[in-house]
Amino acid sequence: MGFPALVDGGDEAQLRLFPSAEAARSAHLPGLVRLILLALNTQVRGLRRQLPHIDSSSVRFAQIGSGDVLREQILQRAVEHCFLQQGWPTDRDGFETLLRERRAEFVGIADEIALTCHQTLSGYIEVRKTLKTIQQLELLPAVKDMQSQLEHLMHEQFVLLTPWREFKRLPLYLKALARRLEKLRGAPQRDQELQAQLRPHWQHLLEQWQRRGLDLRPWPELERFRWMLEEMRISLWAQELRTPYPISAKRLEKQWRQV
Repeated sequence: MGFPALVDGGDEAQLRLFPSAEAARSAHLPGLVRLILLALNTQVRGLRRQLPHIDSSSVRFAQIGSGDVLREQILQRAVEHCFLQQGWPTDRDGFETLLRERRAEFVGIADEIALTCHQTLSGYIEVRKTLKTIQQLELLPAVKDMQSQLEHLMHEQFVLLTPWREFKRLPLYLKALARRLEKLRGAPQRDQELQAQLRPHWQHLLEQWQRRGLDLRPWPELERFRWMLEEMRISLWAQELRTPYPISAKRLEKQWRQV
Protein backbone atom coordinates (compact mmCIF):
# COMPACT_ATOMS: atom_id res chain seq x y z
CA MET A 1 0.00 0.00 0.00
CA GLY A 2 1.35 3.41 -0.91
CA PHE A 3 0.72 6.72 -2.64
CA PRO A 4 1.25 6.73 -6.42
CA ALA A 5 3.14 9.46 -8.27
CA LEU A 6 4.88 10.02 -11.56
CA VAL A 7 8.63 10.48 -11.22
CA ASP A 8 11.10 12.01 -13.64
CA GLY A 9 13.15 9.22 -15.16
CA GLY A 10 15.19 11.46 -17.46
CA ASP A 11 13.97 10.09 -20.80
CA GLU A 12 10.68 8.78 -19.41
CA ALA A 13 8.10 9.37 -16.67
CA GLN A 14 7.70 6.40 -14.34
CA LEU A 15 4.91 5.48 -11.93
CA ARG A 16 6.05 4.69 -8.37
CA LEU A 17 4.56 4.27 -4.92
CA PHE A 18 5.60 6.47 -1.99
CA PRO A 19 5.09 5.96 1.75
CA SER A 20 3.30 9.31 2.26
CA ALA A 21 1.06 11.68 0.34
CA GLU A 22 3.57 14.49 0.91
CA ALA A 23 6.44 12.49 -0.61
CA ALA A 24 4.27 11.48 -3.56
CA ARG A 25 3.21 15.07 -4.27
CA SER A 26 6.81 16.28 -4.08
CA ALA A 27 7.89 13.71 -6.67
CA HIS A 28 4.82 14.12 -8.88
CA LEU A 29 5.50 17.66 -10.11
CA PRO A 30 8.83 16.88 -11.84
CA GLY A 31 7.24 13.66 -13.14
CA LEU A 32 4.38 15.60 -14.71
CA VAL A 33 6.84 18.10 -16.16
CA ARG A 34 8.79 15.24 -17.77
CA LEU A 35 5.61 13.71 -19.20
CA ILE A 36 4.63 17.04 -20.79
CA LEU A 37 8.12 17.56 -22.22
CA LEU A 38 7.94 14.09 -23.77
CA ALA A 39 4.50 14.83 -25.22
CA LEU A 40 5.89 18.05 -26.76
CA ASN A 41 9.06 16.33 -27.93
CA THR A 42 9.19 17.74 -31.48
CA GLN A 43 8.51 21.30 -30.30
CA VAL A 44 10.97 20.97 -27.41
CA ARG A 45 13.76 19.61 -29.60
CA GLY A 46 13.71 22.69 -31.81
CA LEU A 47 13.20 25.09 -28.92
CA ARG A 48 16.21 23.73 -27.03
CA ARG A 49 18.46 25.09 -29.82
CA GLN A 50 16.56 28.34 -30.41
CA LEU A 51 16.09 29.79 -26.92
CA PRO A 52 17.07 33.50 -26.96
CA HIS A 53 20.74 34.14 -26.06
CA ILE A 54 21.10 30.53 -24.90
CA ASP A 55 24.70 30.16 -26.12
CA SER A 56 25.98 33.27 -24.32
CA SER A 57 23.87 32.44 -21.25
CA SER A 58 25.37 28.94 -21.18
CA VAL A 59 28.88 30.41 -21.22
CA ARG A 60 28.03 32.63 -18.24
CA PHE A 61 26.25 29.79 -16.45
CA ALA A 62 29.43 27.72 -16.75
CA GLN A 63 30.58 29.45 -13.54
CA ILE A 64 27.70 27.59 -11.82
CA GLY A 65 26.82 24.51 -13.89
CA SER A 66 26.66 23.15 -17.44
CA GLY A 67 24.84 24.72 -20.37
CA ASP A 68 22.77 21.55 -20.80
CA VAL A 69 21.52 21.93 -17.23
CA LEU A 70 20.51 25.54 -17.95
CA ARG A 71 18.62 24.57 -21.13
CA GLU A 72 16.80 21.76 -19.35
CA GLN A 73 15.81 23.95 -16.40
CA ILE A 74 14.47 26.70 -18.67
CA LEU A 75 12.26 24.16 -20.44
CA GLN A 76 11.13 22.57 -17.18
CA ARG A 77 10.27 25.95 -15.69
CA ALA A 78 8.38 26.89 -18.84
CA VAL A 79 6.30 23.72 -18.56
CA GLU A 80 5.54 24.41 -14.88
CA HIS A 81 4.47 27.99 -15.56
CA CYS A 82 2.58 27.31 -18.77
CA PHE A 83 0.74 24.10 -17.93
CA LEU A 84 0.67 23.49 -14.17
CA GLN A 85 -0.21 26.77 -12.46
CA GLN A 86 -3.96 26.15 -12.39
CA GLY A 87 -3.95 22.57 -11.12
CA TRP A 88 -2.60 19.22 -12.28
CA PRO A 89 -4.31 16.79 -14.68
CA THR A 90 -5.46 13.54 -13.09
CA ASP A 91 -6.38 11.44 -16.17
CA ARG A 92 -5.58 11.08 -19.87
CA ASP A 93 -8.46 13.30 -21.06
CA GLY A 94 -7.45 16.08 -18.69
CA PHE A 95 -3.83 15.78 -19.77
CA GLU A 96 -4.66 15.97 -23.48
CA THR A 97 -7.04 18.88 -22.93
CA LEU A 98 -4.36 20.75 -21.02
CA LEU A 99 -1.83 20.27 -23.82
CA ARG A 100 -4.32 21.35 -26.46
CA GLU A 101 -5.41 24.50 -24.61
CA ARG A 102 -1.99 25.72 -23.44
CA ARG A 103 0.68 24.58 -25.89
CA ALA A 104 0.39 27.73 -28.04
CA GLU A 105 1.75 29.78 -25.11
CA PHE A 106 4.64 27.46 -24.32
CA VAL A 107 7.28 28.91 -26.65
CA GLY A 108 6.59 32.48 -25.56
CA ILE A 109 6.95 31.56 -21.90
CA ALA A 110 10.18 29.64 -22.55
CA ASP A 111 11.57 32.64 -24.44
CA GLU A 112 10.62 34.95 -21.55
CA ILE A 113 12.43 32.72 -19.05
CA ALA A 114 15.49 32.49 -21.30
CA LEU A 115 15.64 36.30 -21.60
CA THR A 116 15.39 36.71 -17.83
CA CYS A 117 18.22 34.18 -17.43
CA HIS A 118 20.33 36.12 -19.93
CA GLN A 119 19.83 39.42 -18.07
CA THR A 120 20.41 37.77 -14.71
CA LEU A 121 23.57 35.92 -15.73
CA SER A 122 24.99 39.06 -17.36
CA GLY A 123 24.52 40.92 -14.08
CA TYR A 124 25.97 38.00 -12.15
CA ILE A 125 29.19 37.94 -14.18
CA GLU A 126 29.70 41.71 -13.79
CA VAL A 127 29.16 41.64 -10.02
CA ARG A 128 31.40 38.60 -9.62
CA LYS A 129 34.15 40.30 -11.63
CA THR A 130 33.96 43.48 -9.55
CA LEU A 131 34.02 41.57 -6.24
CA LYS A 132 37.29 39.92 -7.25
CA THR A 133 38.99 43.33 -7.63
CA ILE A 134 38.35 44.42 -4.01
CA GLN A 135 41.37 43.74 -1.79
CA GLN A 136 41.18 46.39 0.97
CA LEU A 137 40.90 44.77 4.40
CA GLU A 138 38.26 47.19 5.67
CA LEU A 139 35.96 46.23 2.77
CA LEU A 140 36.26 42.46 3.17
CA PRO A 141 33.25 42.06 5.55
CA ALA A 142 31.05 43.67 2.91
CA VAL A 143 32.61 41.53 0.18
CA LYS A 144 32.02 38.38 2.23
CA ASP A 145 28.36 39.32 2.73
CA MET A 146 27.86 40.00 -0.98
CA GLN A 147 29.58 36.75 -1.93
CA SER A 148 27.23 34.90 0.40
CA GLN A 149 24.24 36.66 -1.15
CA LEU A 150 25.46 35.85 -4.65
CA GLU A 151 26.13 32.21 -3.81
CA HIS A 152 22.57 31.71 -2.53
CA LEU A 153 20.96 33.76 -5.28
CA MET A 154 22.80 32.20 -8.22
CA HIS A 155 23.09 28.49 -7.52
CA GLU A 156 22.76 25.66 -10.03
CA GLN A 157 18.98 25.33 -9.59
CA PHE A 158 18.07 29.01 -9.43
CA VAL A 159 15.84 28.75 -12.52
CA LEU A 160 13.65 26.07 -10.93
CA LEU A 161 13.67 27.07 -7.26
CA THR A 162 13.12 30.84 -7.43
CA PRO A 163 9.41 31.79 -7.12
CA TRP A 164 8.03 33.34 -10.31
CA ARG A 165 7.68 36.92 -9.08
CA GLU A 166 11.19 36.89 -7.61
CA PHE A 167 12.57 35.10 -10.66
CA LYS A 168 11.43 38.04 -12.80
CA ARG A 169 13.14 40.40 -10.33
CA LEU A 170 16.50 38.59 -10.35
CA PRO A 171 18.09 41.16 -12.70
CA LEU A 172 17.05 43.88 -10.21
CA TYR A 173 18.62 42.02 -7.30
CA LEU A 174 21.88 41.87 -9.27
CA LYS A 175 21.54 45.55 -10.17
CA ALA A 176 21.10 46.39 -6.47
CA LEU A 177 24.28 44.45 -5.73
CA ALA A 178 26.10 46.46 -8.38
CA ARG A 179 24.81 49.73 -6.84
CA ARG A 180 26.11 48.64 -3.44
CA LEU A 181 29.53 47.95 -4.96
CA GLU A 182 29.56 51.40 -6.60
CA LYS A 183 29.04 53.06 -3.22
CA LEU A 184 31.25 50.78 -1.14
CA ARG A 185 34.71 52.33 -1.58
CA GLY A 186 33.42 55.86 -0.98
CA ALA A 187 31.37 55.04 2.10
CA PRO A 188 32.58 51.85 3.82
CA GLN A 189 31.33 52.95 7.25
CA ARG A 190 27.83 53.55 5.90
CA ASP A 191 27.87 50.10 4.30
CA GLN A 192 28.78 48.53 7.66
CA GLU A 193 25.87 50.34 9.32
CA LEU A 194 23.42 49.08 6.71
CA GLN A 195 24.83 45.58 6.84
CA ALA A 196 24.36 45.55 10.63
CA GLN A 197 20.60 46.01 10.07
CA LEU A 198 20.50 42.95 7.85
CA ARG A 199 23.03 40.66 9.56
CA PRO A 200 20.82 38.94 12.22
CA HIS A 201 18.11 38.18 9.66
CA TRP A 202 20.62 36.83 7.15
CA GLN A 203 22.13 34.65 9.88
CA HIS A 204 18.68 33.17 10.58
CA LEU A 205 18.41 32.28 6.91
CA LEU A 206 21.89 30.79 6.66
CA GLU A 207 21.06 28.49 9.57
CA GLN A 208 17.84 27.38 7.88
CA TRP A 209 19.63 26.69 4.60
CA GLN A 210 22.15 24.58 6.48
CA ARG A 211 19.33 22.55 8.04
CA ARG A 212 16.95 22.29 5.10
CA GLY A 213 18.93 22.88 1.90
CA LEU A 214 18.32 25.52 -0.76
CA ASP A 215 14.84 24.33 -1.75
CA LEU A 216 12.51 26.16 0.64
CA ARG A 217 9.28 25.48 -1.27
CA PRO A 218 7.96 23.03 1.37
CA TRP A 219 8.11 25.88 3.94
CA PRO A 220 6.15 28.83 2.44
CA GLU A 221 6.62 31.20 5.39
CA LEU A 222 10.38 30.60 5.38
CA GLU A 223 10.51 31.03 1.62
CA ARG A 224 8.67 34.34 1.94
CA PHE A 225 11.16 35.46 4.61
CA ARG A 226 14.04 34.52 2.30
CA TRP A 227 12.80 36.77 -0.54
CA MET A 228 11.83 39.59 1.81
CA LEU A 229 15.56 39.76 2.61
CA GLU A 230 16.38 40.40 -1.06
CA GLU A 231 13.84 43.22 -1.08
CA MET A 232 15.37 44.56 2.15
CA ARG A 233 18.74 44.70 0.37
CA ILE A 234 17.16 46.80 -2.37
CA SER A 235 15.62 49.07 0.27
CA LEU A 236 18.98 49.55 2.00
CA TRP A 237 21.35 49.94 -0.95
CA ALA A 238 19.28 50.77 -4.04
CA GLN A 239 16.04 52.43 -3.00
CA GLU A 240 15.57 53.91 -6.46
CA LEU A 241 14.90 50.39 -7.80
CA ARG A 242 11.86 50.13 -5.49
CA THR A 243 10.33 47.11 -3.79
CA PRO A 244 6.93 45.57 -4.66
CA TYR A 245 5.74 45.93 -1.06
CA PRO A 246 6.78 47.84 2.08
CA ILE A 247 9.81 46.30 3.78
CA SER A 248 11.61 47.05 7.05
CA ALA A 249 13.46 45.36 9.90
CA LYS A 250 10.20 45.24 11.88
CA ARG A 251 8.42 43.48 9.01
CA LEU A 252 11.26 40.98 8.80
CA GLU A 253 11.01 40.30 12.53
CA LYS A 254 7.25 39.79 12.22
CA GLN A 255 7.71 37.36 9.33
CA TRP A 256 10.41 35.48 11.22
CA ARG A 257 7.94 34.91 14.05
CA GLN A 258 5.63 33.31 11.43
CA VAL A 259 8.49 30.99 10.44
